[in-house]
Amino acid sequence: MARPRVFISSTYYDLKQTRENLDHFLTGLGYDTVRNEHGDIPYGNKEELEKYCYKEVNNIDIFVSIIGGRFGSEAKDSDWSISNEELRTAINNGKQVYIFIEKSVDNEYETYLLNKDNPDTKYKYVDNVKIYQFLEEIHKLTTNNNIKTFESSAEIQDYLKEQFAGLFQSFLESSAKTKDFSLSKKLEEIVEKFNSLSTQYEQIRETIAQTLYTNQYMTHPVVLRVASLLNIHYGIWFDDFNKLNSLLRAYGWSPEEGEDVYRWTKDTSIAENIDVITISKSLFDDSGQLRSYNSTILSDDSVRRITETKEIEDSSDLPF
Repeated sequence: MARPRVFISSTYYDLKQTRENLDHFLTGLGYDTVRNEHGDIPYGNKEELEKYCYKEVNNIDIFVSIIGGRFGSEAKDSDWSISNEELRTAINNGKQVYIFIEKSVDNEYETYLLNKDNPDTKYKYVDNVKIYQFLEEIHKLTTNNNIKTFESSAEIQDYLKEQFAGLFQSFLESSAKTKDFSLSKKLEEIVEKFNSLSTQYEQIRETIAQTLYTNQYMTHPVVLRVASLLNIHYGIWFDDFNKLNSLLRAYGWSPEEGEDVYRWTKDTSIAENIDVITISKSLFDDSGQLRSYNSTILSDDSVRRITETKEIEDSSDLPF
C-alpha cells in the first residue's frame, strides 16, 4: 500500500535533533519521510546535488519546512539558501506545505520589520538577515502559507497530528460526496442504456476489450516476475515504464540512472547494503510500452533483484 511521503526541509546541524524527532513521529504514523542525510534523495552526476533535492520535492505529498536561526548553504543559482529554494519549489508545485519558525526568530522578525531599511542593524537570533527577508516573502503569500512558531519539536508534532486528522476527515467527507455523486451518475447511465441498446452494446464491448487487455498484462512474464521479486501475492499489472516506475515507487524503491537497464534501489535492514532491482530496457519499445507476450522475452538477467554494498559518503559533502 502506498504511503504519504513527507519531505523534511531545514538547515541540518542546528536542527538535527528536531529532524530526528520529527522523522520518528512521522514514521510512527506510517508515513515515509524524505531526508537528505538518510540517503532518501537519489543523486545523479549530471547536475549540482541541490538540483536533485528540488526534483525530489515533485515526488512527495507533504512538505514540512523548519526555519531556525541558521541561513545554511547558499544555492548555486540564487542568493537564497538551499532550504529556501526547496520551500519555493514545494509552493510553486502546489504541495501541501507546513512552515514552522523558531519562536525566538519569529519574535525578532518584528524588530526586523521596523529596522529593515537600516543596514547597520544587528540581530541576535539569526546569522544572516536574509532569513528575515525570506520570512517577509512567505508572510506575503496569499495561499499555502501555513505558518506556526515552535519552541520544541513536540509542538511541531502536536500541530501536525491535528492537521493530519483534519485532512483525513476532509478526505472521508469528500469520499462520501463522491459516492453520492457516483450513485446518481450510475442511475443516469442506466436510463441512457435502456434508451439506446446500441450504446449499451458498445459499452459492454469496450468493457470486455479492456478486461482482456488488462488480463493480457496481468499474465505477462515480466509482470509476473516483478510481482515475484516484490513478494506480491495478488494480481498487479502495468503495460508501460511509467506505470512500472509508479508501482516500484509506491513500494519504496527509488529510480536511478542506468545504461542498458532501468534501475531502482532501496535500503536494506543491513546499513551497509542496498537492495537493487534492474530491468532490461530491451523489454520496452522506444515509446516505453512493454513489449507483447513472448515465451522467450524474459531471460534470467532481464529482471533481477540483487544486493549491493552501499558506498559510504562523507557527511561533509552534505549540501546543508
